[in-house]
Amino acid sequence: MNTTSEIHAAPVELQRPVVIVAAPRSGSTFLFETLTLAEGLVTIGGESHAIFEDIPKLRPGVGGLNSNRLTEVHLTPRISARLYRAFHQNLRDRNGQFPGSGARFLEKTPKNALRIPFLRALFPDAQFIYLYRAPMPNISSIMEAWRSGRFVTYRNLPEWTGNWSLALVPGWEQMRGRSLAEIASFQWQGINRQIMEDLAQMDADRWIAVDYDQLTQDTPAQIRRLCSFVGIEFDSVMARRLSQGALPSSRYTVTAPMREKWRSNEQALLTVAESAENTWREIVSYTRDQAD
Repeated sequence: MNTTSEIHAAPVELQRPVVIVAAPRSGSTFLFETLTLAEGLVTIGGESHAIFEDIPKLRPGVGGLNSNRLTEVHLTPRISARLYRAFHQNLRDRNGQFPGSGARFLEKTPKNALRIPFLRALFPDAQFIYLYRAPMPNISSIMEAWRSGRFVTYRNLPEWTGNWSLALVPGWEQMRGRSLAEIASFQWQGINRQIMEDLAQMDADRWIAVDYDQLTQDTPAQIRRLCSFVGIEFDSVMARRLSQGALPSSRYTVTAPMREKWRSNEQALLTVAESAENTWREIVSYTRDQAD
């Protein structure tokens, strides 16, 4: 069992990180890129897939791991120090410069939605932003990502035909032979349920939820709310940038955003609609309780 002092013997530059957790294709890159406009936040310039999975013990297929699920039992002093070092070496502010002291670290990669207990142990003072998106457009976007071939994360999984895209959710094996809609729904539901289960284990003031539709329909108001929660300034630079109209699509956009785009997959989505809507009601209820 690692002691707290052993785990956190690492540089101080990553104090009070802000971690975005969300299902894949739910707008987390848009949220991340928008928050990088804040003066008080620093990032590694993108997602941290490689930083985590360059460590063999954090990679599925090694040491008994068969998914992207990580908890505090997977954190050792050596892994902690290596992660801190890799993050710190790549830090940059909104101007692309290595930051001075006092800035907050903003971290985002969709797989982190399955790593909340691990990240809580790594960053004891972290705050979490839970971004959620309605099932039909989110699941449809996951399907689109699979078809594009741009989001392959794992090849040659045991007894799996073809490649796996996006986060590797615990229980993925039960998806063998299932339709793409079923796989995408399984990812969306499994990740959102895991996020809610993990957030329930921490104090309510450690996390905040934001709805994708509200974020995109009134971005300035939602970003102000998130900045207030995190405790950073919504300054004139950010206000001016957000007042200039719609921000550009995120770097991982597959096709241009369009209202009702999900209806291109409507027939396939009918097969998963009932279970997905049940999960959506749970998400709405859960996040409403947190807001209250």
